[in-house]
Amino acid sequence: MVSAGNFHGMPIALALTQLKCCIPVLASISERRLAKLVDPATNDGLPPFLIGNEDGTDSGHMIVQYTAAALVNELATKAHPATVYSIPTSANAEDHVSMGTTEARHVLEMLGDLEKVLALELLVGTQALEFRLQILSASYTLAPTSAYRRCAPSCAICRRSAATKVRRWLKTSSACRPISNT
Repeated sequence: MVSAGNFHGMPIALALTQLKCCIPVLASISERRLAKLVDPATNDGLPPFLIGNEDGTDSGHMIVQYTAAALVNELATKAHPATVYSIPTSANAEDHVSMGTTEARHVLEMLGDLEKVLALELLVGTQALEFRLQILSASYTLAPTSAYRRCAPSCAICRRSAATKVRRWLKTSSACRPISNT
């Protein structure tokens, strides 16, 4: 037997497995914060579903919470580790395969869904902040809130493409760019 010095991919694959387990947890925490903001029993005096109509004809951000909950559920189902099942390859020359490539592909897909859940929380959080400022009779507007509202108007105007606009804003906003170490 001749060793070509090829390393086994399992250490990297196991790290990716751990990351896959963390992503649904982060998304779930975000969704729970979002849910507390739209629930009149837990949002400390904000309107139900963060919509200002008294007759209840507009569901406000209810569907946003449904969407976030569905994404969290989907992330939880994707969290099953590919590393626990190895299929021999290359005419059994590679009898234990890490499945790290599969894990990496799953992580990339899952990060996209996590990003959507976080964007939905930002959407609902901004709406809640605006209602809270109205309740407190605040006479100032926060610059980040104003910048955000330019790309994602309040739910009475347009909710359908808000998550896409939030993601675009997050990617282009100078406040959201990583800090350079140089």
